[in-house]
Amino acid sequence: MKLAVVILAHTHPPHLERLVRRLRPTVDEVVIHVNAVAEDMYQESRRRLADDGHVHFTDERHRVRWGQYSIVEASLAGLRHLRTLGRFDRVLLMSGQDYPVRPLAEIRAFFEQHPDQQFMEMFRLDQPNWFETQGGPYAPMRR
Repeated sequence: MKLAVVILAHTHPPHLERLVRRLRPTVDEVVIHVNAVAEDMYQESRRRLADDGHVHFTDERHRVRWGQYSIVEASLAGLRHLRTLGRFDRVLLMSGQDYPVRPLAEIRAFFEQHPDQQFMEMFRLDQPNWFETQGGPYAPMRR
């Protein structure tokens, strides 16, 4: 199984580096989109990860704001870049703030055991969703 990861990042280069170095033995390619307003983050992350030929940064960068369509644009930029690298059986989308909570071999095995299933979180826009039912700062946002 060929496995790739697209990461959307905007801050904290040491954490991004730690995440990528943790992922890389298990995933074939990593593509990173860094928010267009985070130029220092972009330059430092490129420097930190320059030694791995399987880590790529998108040249197409968007100004990303949480909860806005710009997240979709950044995701698509990462996927477009990934397409230039070949075909993959599975692509994971992650934030640069994420970190795996399960062993990567276990995650990979799970996807290998479910080759014909896709996993996404989704909800109907015309019904209450977890943003509205959990409370907190994002509850009043309407999409």
